[in-house]
Amino acid sequence: MEEDSCKPNLKTYAPLLKMCYKKRRMKVLNFLLIHMFRNDVSIDAGTYALLVRGLCMSEKLELACSFFKEMVSKGMVPMNATYKMLVEELNKNCMGEAKEQIEKLMS
Repeated sequence: MEEDSCKPNLKTYAPLLKMCYKKRRMKVLNFLLIHMFRNDVSIDAGTYALLVRGLCMSEKLELACSFFKEMVSKGMVPMNATYKMLVEELNKNCMGEAKEQIEKLMS
């Protein structure tokens, strides 16, 4: 895309991000995120939710919490299903302190 002077956008990245977490390709996911930020592509609430869910499924809970907190700090209201999934995974993995921080954000 870059060779053809075509600037990628969020719609370009979303399916790639989804594929990365489904295939558990965290290095590629990290590369894509860095590439997005370098190209000034902002993440919307849906993409944050996608990242949080995918990272939960890949057992990357600290990173999932980080994206969840970033989403809330930007004034985006997470979907209830995303919140519940994150809290359940934190609880299941005995990450009580992180769970409390997420719950505090939502109260």
